[in-house]
Amino acid sequence: MLSLKYLVCMPPQSWFLIGVMFLVLAVLPGILFAVLGIGALLLGFMSITTRNKTRSQVL
Repeated sequence: MLSLKYLVCMPPQSWFLIGVMFLVLAVLPGILFAVLGIGALLLGFMSITTRNKTRSQVL
C-alpha cells in the first residue's frame, strides 16, 4: 500500500512524462512496421516494373 500511496502523491509532471514515454513506446513499433511495409511495397513495385521493362526489351 505504501507504493500505491507514493504513486498517488507523485507530482503531475512525472505522470505526464510516464504517459509520453508509454505513448512513444506504443508508437515506435508501429512506425517501424509502417516503414518496413512501405519499403517492401516499393521494392516489389520496382522489381515488377523493371521485370516488365526487361521482358519488353527481350521481345
